[in-house]
Amino acid sequence: MFAIINSDALSIEEEEEPRMELSALIELLGLEEGTAEEDVLKRIKELTQQAAEEGQGARRKGGPARKGHSW
Repeated sequence: MFAIINSDALSIEEEEEPRMELSALIELLGLEEGTAEEDVLKRIKELTQQAAEEGQGARRKGGPARKGHSW
């Protein structure tokens, strides 16, 4: 058994993942100021699905998945 002298030394510091502010996401997505978090997530899912469908369509045609982007 050991004595706890400084409990802060025993705490494990966790690194927080980088998080974007909701207001920045709203602006980036072109949504109205004050849009609810649920609506932001819904829009992100819609855009992700749309991008996936466009990528599949381009692959079926034999073209690149992205047009005009170098990233």
